[in-house]
Amino acid sequence: MKILLADDEPDILELLAYNLKKEGYEVLTTTDGVQALEVVRAELPDVIILDIMMPLMDGVMTCKSISPGLDQAVINLIKSSPRWPPGKTQGQKVRARWRYPIKINPR
Repeated sequence: MKILLADDEPDILELLAYNLKKEGYEVLTTTDGVQALEVVRAELPDVIILDIMMPLMDGVMTCKSISPGLDQAVINLIKSSPRWPPGKTQGQKVRARWRYPIKINPR
């Protein structure tokens, strides 16, 4: 299974990628939404995990921009920043199947 992780925090990206690889997943990583869209089109991942707060294009806009024909991908939005408002509203407006508010502090 191929998983795309998009997060602008290098420590979080490394931590998530390490653990997923350890479980046997093929992991692709990007640091912003624009790169994530390029990888989605080129690699067709099975699962896409997007941080909501990213530069250039945030996770919500990235999710909205992913081709509707990419139905095999499960898109998850994660929030690792306290600046994003709680609730499911944003995740419900886009193609995300789940929206997980998480606290990760790898430091």
